[in-house]
Amino acid sequence: MKNIWLKLLIFISPLIVLVVVDLYVLPPGYFTYRSWEEVSYNRFDNFKVGPFYPNVKVNRLEEGNLGHHSGYAEIKEVEWVTDQYGYRSYEGKGHDTVVIGDSFIAGATLDQVDTFTEVLESMIDGDVYSMANANINDYLSDKRFSEEPPKRVIMASIRLLSNIETKTTNESSVEKFFKEKDITQEIIKEIDRFLKLRIIRYTNSALKRTINQFFDKDTVADIAFISNDVLFLKLKNDYLRRTDDDVKPAVSIIKSYHDYFTSQGIEFMFLPIPNKRDIYHELLPQEQKSNFVPLLVDSLQDEGVGVVNIYTVFEEAYENGEDFYHLDDTHWNKEGARVAAGLTADMINNTEE
Repeated sequence: MKNIWLKLLIFISPLIVLVVVDLYVLPPGYFTYRSWEEVSYNRFDNFKVGPFYPNVKVNRLEEGNLGHHSGYAEIKEVEWVTDQYGYRSYEGKGHDTVVIGDSFIAGATLDQVDTFTEVLESMIDGDVYSMANANINDYLSDKRFSEEPPKRVIMASIRLLSNIETKTTNESSVEKFFKEKDITQEIIKEIDRFLKLRIIRYTNSALKRTINQFFDKDTVADIAFISNDVLFLKLKNDYLRRTDDDVKPAVSIIKSYHDYFTSQGIEFMFLPIPNKRDIYHELLPQEQKSNFVPLLVDSLQDEGVGVVNIYTVFEEAYENGEDFYHLDDTHWNKEGARVAAGLTADMINNTEE
């Protein structure tokens, strides 16, 4: 029996050595192409405090999620900072305005100062807190906001629309212990980093790229459509041609958010962010143009929900030759985030006046 375990240990020892070298010898993130992969959790949903490792600061060069390690990649210099709660926010920031959203709000491939929340904060009164990647129930389960409610909540995601959970799920004593102790958070962060096996994933991807190059095959084409050197995620668009009935479930959920926060004396706003293929549609002539966001905006406005309508502005800007999305990535660039923040600030300031 001992011989079996010894042979097993000898067999896996090279893997262990490689992973240890990745974690503790090479620079952090050496085998990742952007901060998102470096600082986000893959596991431990019940024990982590937020979507990202808490209390980290990363400065690095990044590439987009569609064109990394290819001739399409655009190099971006990025700083990424998270607070003790595992959100991309500077430590000690208040939450006069809370923005709940997805990777657009978290600022994938953006420098910290260029993220939507940081830019919005420079345009309105009070601190703006980034709560992304998160949904409404992550907000409701965070005791910070029940103890000291924000002035305003902005929901800025179409993807992360969850029904409000009326019954609060009680955390187990183990979950509570892990979330409240810095040392336990550090332990699960290190375990998560180990289990990512980044060096193995990188080696596998590099081998695949090498094989594709040998057979003169474009690796990027496996995950992206390429049109005029602009990359689009190669997935079926879930929000193509729709009717009023098709948007009713989303309208109902968002209206419930509006009603909830209004009853709590908190201002609510909704910011639907169009995806890249909506705005750059003319580069995808084989696909019908989505009408989901315009229908959603009209329906919500009819329901009295405050909506920041950036869709039309983004469309007109693209027609005038402006780019609001990274060419090698699915997310908006700093100009897109800046314009969206400006339109949001205008709506907030006009309301306050």
